[in-house]
Amino acid sequence: MRARREERTPPTAWREAATLLVASIMVSGAAIYNGYPLVHTDTRDYLTGANFGGRSIFYHLLIAPAQYTHTLWTVVAMQSLLVIYLIRLVLRHVFAIKSGLQFLVVIALVCALSNLPWCAGFIVPDIFQPMMVLGLFLLAFCYDRLSRWERGYVITLTFIGSIVHYSNPPIAIALLAAALIVRMALRRRVSDTVANLATPAIVIAAALGALVVSNYLTFGLVTYSASGYAFELYRLAKDGPAREYLSRNCSDQKYEACGYVHPGPMSPYFALWGSKSMFKKNGFIGERKEGMAIMIGTIEQYPLWVLRDALAHTISQLGHDESAVGMDTAVHSDYLTAALRSLYPDEFDSYLNARQSRNEFANPLGLQSLDHSVLLFCVFYCLFIAAVLARDGQWLAVKLMATVGLAVLVNAFVTGAISAPVGRYENRIIWLIPLLAIASWRKALRLSDDEGARL
Repeated sequence: MRARREERTPPTAWREAATLLVASIMVSGAAIYNGYPLVHTDTRDYLTGANFGGRSIFYHLLIAPAQYTHTLWTVVAMQSLLVIYLIRLVLRHVFAIKSGLQFLVVIALVCALSNLPWCAGFIVPDIFQPMMVLGLFLLAFCYDRLSRWERGYVITLTFIGSIVHYSNPPIAIALLAAALIVRMALRRRVSDTVANLATPAIVIAAALGALVVSNYLTFGLVTYSASGYAFELYRLAKDGPAREYLSRNCSDQKYEACGYVHPGPMSPYFALWGSKSMFKKNGFIGERKEGMAIMIGTIEQYPLWVLRDALAHTISQLGHDESAVGMDTAVHSDYLTAALRSLYPDEFDSYLNARQSRNEFANPLGLQSLDHSVLLFCVFYCLFIAAVLARDGQWLAVKLMATVGLAVLVNAFVTGAISAPVGRYENRIIWLIPLLAIASWRKALRLSDDEGARL
C-alpha cells in the first residue's frame, strides 16, 4: 500500500529542492553557530592561490568565484549543497530512503552526532575527501541505478574531490586496487556482485593527469606533488631515521643538511614552517633535489624503522577524531587576517566577532567527548549490522561499509604515516561512519523490501 501511495504522489521538484535546502542549512549549522565560515591558517593559501607545491591550485579555483559575491558564505553554501545531494543519492540508492522526511531525520541526527557540520562549513578542501569516497562507490556499484543527470553529477564531484587535495588520489587508488583484487578473487563465484571499475578508474586517471599538468605549468616539474616529499622528510627527521642516515652518510655526501645533524632533539633546520627551517630560504621547490635524496636514502637504508614508525603513526591517527579540532583562533595572526581584510572587507567585522575568533572552540560544548563516544558505538554497530546484512544477502550496504572502513584506514596511513597524526586529518572522513550507522536503521528493522539492495 505504501509503495502504491508513493507512485500516485511522487515528490515534486519544489518539494525535493526544499528538502535539500533545509538539509544544507543543517549541514551549515557549525558555521551559522560560529557567526562566520570556519577558517584555518591554510585557508589563506587557498584564498590567495599561493602555491609552494604543497597545495592544490584547484581548490583555489573552485572557491575563487566567492570574491565576486564578496562573501565566503558562498563557499559554505556550495559545499553544503554538494555534500547533501550526494548523501541524498547514497541514501536513496543504497538504503532505500526516498522520503524527504526520513532523509531530513537522518541528516539531523548525523549533524547532531558527528562532525559533518564542522567539515562542511570549513574553508579548506577537507569535505571533498569523503565526497570522493562516496562518489567512487556510487560509480563502482550503483552506476546503472543512477540517472544520466546523477551520473554526470557524481562523476564531476568525484573528479573535483580527487584534485583539490594531494592526499585524496592515493586513497582513491587504494580503494580501486582493493576493489580490483576482490573482483579478481570472486569473478568465478559471484560475477554479478563485483564492482564496475572502468568509470571510476578513468575519473581518477584524469584527476592524476590534471595534477601533473598543473605542477608542470606552475613549476616545470612532471610530478604528482611538487613538495610532498617535505612532509615525509619532516617526519623521518623528527622520528630519527633521517638524522641517523645523515650522521652515517655525511662523510660521503655533500648535503647542506649535514651541518645541522646532532644526536639530540630534531634540529629546527628540518621543521616545515620555522624561521630556521631548511625551506625558509629556497622554499620547498628549491630544496627538492636534496630533500628527495635524503628521504629516499633514509627509506632504502632503514626500511623497517620507517615502516614501524609509519604503522605507529597510522594507529595514532585513527585515535584523532575530535570535533572542532584545528578551529583555534587565527585573528591575531596577520597571515590569515590580512588576507580576509583585503579580499572580504565587507564581512571582516563578522570574522573578528565570530566565536572561533574569540577562541570559544577549545572544547565546544563537550562535543569532542560526545562525538568520540558516538563514533565508537557506531563502529561496533556497523560491524554487527554488516554481518546481519551479509547473512541476508543484502550486499550493497555491506560494500559501502567496507569501502568507508577501508577509506578511513588508508586516510590514516596517508596522513599520519606520511605527514604526522593530526586530528583534522581524521575529521575529514570519520563522519561517514555515523552516517552509515544511522542510515541503516530501516534495514536493521527489516523495513526495506528493496530487492535491488541485494545486488
